[in-house]
Amino acid sequence: IGPAGENLVKYACIINDKHHAAGRCGMGAVMGSKNLKAIAVHGTGKVPVQDKDKVNDAAKELRELLKTSGLGMVLADSGTPVHIDSMASVGDIIIKNYTEGRWIGIKKIGAKALNARGEVKMHGCFNCPTACRGFVEYEGEWVSRPEYETLGMLGSNLMVNDLEALIKWNLIVNDLGLDSISLGAVIGCFLESIDRKLIDVNLDEFGFTEENIWGAVDPIEKLFAKIAYRKGIGDDLAEGVRSFCEVKGLPDELSMHGKGLEIPAHEPRTNNLTALDYATTPRGAYHCYEPMHLSSYMNQKEEIGLTEQVDRFGTGDDVAEAVVKIQDGSEAYSACGGCIFGFWFIHKLTPWINGLNGITGRSYTVDDFMKAGQEIVKIKRIFNVKCGISKADDDFGKRFYTPLEKGGSKRNIPPLEGLLEKYYQIREWDAQGKPI
Repeated sequence: IGPAGENLVKYACIINDKHHAAGRCGMGAVMGSKNLKAIAVHGTGKVPVQDKDKVNDAAKELRELLKTSGLGMVLADSGTPVHIDSMASVGDIIIKNYTEGRWIGIKKIGAKALNARGEVKMHGCFNCPTACRGFVEYEGEWVSRPEYETLGMLGSNLMVNDLEALIKWNLIVNDLGLDSISLGAVIGCFLESIDRKLIDVNLDEFGFTEENIWGAVDPIEKLFAKIAYRKGIGDDLAEGVRSFCEVKGLPDELSMHGKGLEIPAHEPRTNNLTALDYATTPRGAYHCYEPMHLSSYMNQKEEIGLTEQVDRFGTGDDVAEAVVKIQDGSEAYSACGGCIFGFWFIHKLTPWINGLNGITGRSYTVDDFMKAGQEIVKIKRIFNVKCGISKADDDFGKRFYTPLEKGGSKRNIPPLEGLLEKYYQIREWDAQGKPI
């Protein structure tokens, strides 16, 4: 962990394998609270499997499926920054703290801009055939390239179109041990509050001026260390969006979160599946729990009854039904320890289950797999209910009930009340979201 974890910043993360971040929910602060700086593990044993041939056959099939997956090939070529270019066209990106639907600066921070800047060396996690992580040259060294969420939350969200600054910030934020999603969200809230003069701040202290707030690179950068070390206003910002808004008495529309977790760089007004998913995920608004923003790739799994793509602006029962099925499948796969990218890029469950059976010696079916995911969702909900979570917490922020006037999601307001009602019915929960 970095200084953020040591100082118990509520969204401190854990950095692993040099460049990867266990980013959300403040796990770095948990380690910091135990005075635990790092964990070093070196394995010497082998992982036994019940049927090596079955595992190898499944791995071979999955490798080929991943290599021929449309989205898998795109990620292998350009990584997650490609979504900056593609998601913007449908309105699925955060702009100016979720107040705008279009921004010309998007073109300067996506995959096309990164590739035009210079060579990008692609790198993968252990044994991954996709290899979606990229490295770029910066000040004479090869460094980890910012991913989509960092480019969105610290870039378009804060109206920063300086690609060199974003590459630098990615390094700084990782060194400090800060989750770039929550960091961008809380800074976006701060910038809007001073821009609208909702709080009294000495702009000179940071280098802001009344004309230079959004996109002000140097002043924004100063906030990173203030937050990580809890200095001045950074102490309040370190508590997250919900707490900051409560302490400063800011309007509800600035408090954008799901169960206290800041909204990621995917616009819920652009996809009603995303909206329902943000509202119902057990840990809060979390885009990796089930990536509903990729629904066009995911709603075609015949084995679980998803045979057609669901309309992203749909209001019918099929929206809730798809969310339930996708959540159940994702939970089961996550419990197996797999990367969610690989799971949903392939429109078949059977190869994964064949591999699982080869490892365990069991005879799981698709139905068994989905039922396991369903039970995991239920157990997590029961835990949350015992912690006081109810229907009132299945939300994502007042701002998203006001439509945008421009962009790919203009004029759409997710009909959350109706979608929740159907979702609860499918889950066999009561009207307050409590499992029966």
